[in-house]
Amino acid sequence: MDRARNDPLLGRPVAFFRYAWLLAPILFAAGPARAQPPAPDQTSAVDAEVRVALFDLLSERPLAALSRLRALHASGQVPPPGPQGTYGAAEIQFLLAESYNRLGMANAFRGTALGLLESGNTRYAPVLRLQLLLDAYRRGAYQEAVSLAGDVGAQDRGVASLVAGLAHYRLGSHAAAQQAFTAAAQSGGAYGGYARYMGALALMAGDTSQAQAAISALQALSGDALGDFADQVHLTIAQLAYQRGQYDVATAAAARVAESGGLASQAMLTRAWSLYKSSQLEPAAQAFTAFATRFPELPERDEARLMVGQVLLQQGRLDDAGRHFQRIADSVSRDVEGLRQDRAGAVSEAARAFVRARAATMLFLQAPTEGKTLSVPDNLGMDQASIAQALGSAAPVTPPEQLRPEIVALDDVAPRLDSIAASAGPAFPRRVAYVFDAGGATRTEFLRRSQALREADVAVALARHRLAEQLASHNAKLALIERLQVLLGEAAARLDTVSTELTATRDSLSRVVQAADEEHGRLRELIQREASAVATEAAENVRRADSVRASVGELLTPDDANLIRIERETALTYQRMAENVMSGLDRAFARHPVMRLRDTVRAHIAESEALVSGTRATIAETNDLLASEVARMRATETERTGAARAAVASAEAARATAEGAVVLAVEAELRARAEQLLTIARRDTEAAEFGAASASFLKAVGPGPAATPGPGPGGAGGSGAPSPE
Repeated sequence: MDRARNDPLLGRPVAFFRYAWLLAPILFAAGPARAQPPAPDQTSAVDAEVRVALFDLLSERPLAALSRLRALHASGQVPPPGPQGTYGAAEIQFLLAESYNRLGMANAFRGTALGLLESGNTRYAPVLRLQLLLDAYRRGAYQEAVSLAGDVGAQDRGVASLVAGLAHYRLGSHAAAQQAFTAAAQSGGAYGGYARYMGALALMAGDTSQAQAAISALQALSGDALGDFADQVHLTIAQLAYQRGQYDVATAAAARVAESGGLASQAMLTRAWSLYKSSQLEPAAQAFTAFATRFPELPERDEARLMVGQVLLQQGRLDDAGRHFQRIADSVSRDVEGLRQDRAGAVSEAARAFVRARAATMLFLQAPTEGKTLSVPDNLGMDQASIAQALGSAAPVTPPEQLRPEIVALDDVAPRLDSIAASAGPAFPRRVAYVFDAGGATRTEFLRRSQALREADVAVALARHRLAEQLASHNAKLALIERLQVLLGEAAARLDTVSTELTATRDSLSRVVQAADEEHGRLRELIQREASAVATEAAENVRRADSVRASVGELLTPDDANLIRIERETALTYQRMAENVMSGLDRAFARHPVMRLRDTVRAHIAESEALVSGTRATIAETNDLLASEVARMRATETERTGAARAAVASAEAARATAEGAVVLAVEAELRARAEQLLTIARRDTEAAEFGAASASFLKAVGPGPAATPGPGPGGAGGSGAPSPE
């Protein structure tokens, strides 16, 4: 039997003890008190938590990092600075700021970053100051941006100078802007070309007599520009040349803008006006028609259509002109009627659609048709390498992408605007979404409300993340308990096998014992019979010796008497031996190795059966406890899970409030744009009706002088001179 206790139940210690912590509260709750473990090293624990948060942030999981860091920051248990290289309170605050920035929570980022800088920490200043600079410019704090630009580190000097130049330009300090753009251009890098572009505009803005010098500078830059940036340079050259009356230059520059690019609409319109102003009427009419056909959603569509009628008038095609103007008047009148009716709240539904899609910010971009918005990468100033370097981390990071200016143009926003307008329903006038820069007065309020909505979105995502963690922990505990139940079931099955083997062994032992008992009885009887016979023969010999000595008497010689004595003693010895054998036979058999082993085996079997029975009872009891715990966990949820669910509900309610505020702002903006579009439509209707009347009048009075050309770019609905953004 198994005296070494190597039974199957104990054959998997790793699998058993892996789940032993689940049983500890159940099996040992009433056990004796144990010595408390040593207090944990709080400094090392916080350092480990911060490093996990850093890993999450570098792995593009800012929400997980924020959840961990907020819990650390709110615990109030962050120890004082530890040994060199140990992360603590400063690193928590820095990574919190980076998480806020990565998640678009500008207000929270700004407060956290400024608090860290004001505490005197200079280690993270190079990263934070560049990010604060970009944040200040985005929210229109241009003087603050100028001040921050001077504190940015040397490695980011090019970008800082560019942003400082843009801020100076916005403040009207064109000379300072030009100096900043020159510094940005000299620093080289990806934004050097854009700095040269803005420097040319600053030169002209500060002194209008320098317009030709600006055009020359842009023409020199155009040879090095690529992609959308090249299109922007060519478009700006075309617009500036048009304003100076250099129509051939404007036409040529506009023609160099890619027809498939996002700036094609304004390039086509500028080219059409340049052709018209240079009296190339037929090509101008074709260009205006192409613009109106390709870009029917833009507010300048009807202006272009009117100019086609103007060309027809100047060509003397009065009937065609009259019919053309009348079609425009009828078409625009229908648009006016649609804008007036608002078609059962189409604008309100569109506002909700834009906000639900979190795309309302596109409505407030500055003139994407002319590329007036420059987009910087999301990770500018907070790429993995910069954060890891600031923290002195040796963690592997992804190198930052090569930066290049990203011009936000019509092809970037049109598909998104169209998809959202489509979801708003057919009643929504899509052209309203393309009246850019219509609501400048509401832009600041919208940005404030949208930032609140962004923070509410993050709060909901964070609450859901924590709830998911709680549910995952709850489900993991359930899975572990269920796995332990399976292991216990497997152990019980192995015990059944052991019990069967013990029963078979006991049966075999019984058969062996029965055979041994039978052989014992046979041998005992045989030995006892032989011993009894020996004792009887010996007694007979003693009697005979006594009889011979008595009958012969004195006739015996000494030698004969000695022989009779020896014979008698020999017989007595045999008699005693036989008696000893008969009296010690049971003890002899009891000391036999076979009989002793039989008893040992029987004791081992009994002990093993008792052990199996006790183990089976323990498994059954444990299974009952685990089943009860599983039922309890499935029927209820922990207090922390309930609190997490309540936090999600509260965050969603707050988000609904913030979302409603943004919807109201967007709805007001869309209505203002609809009103502006209505004004433009009324003006275009009047122009079309006047054109139709002019055609009828000229036809009635006969041929006369050609009609006067329209206002051209820079007029109402036209493409004006570029502005620097």
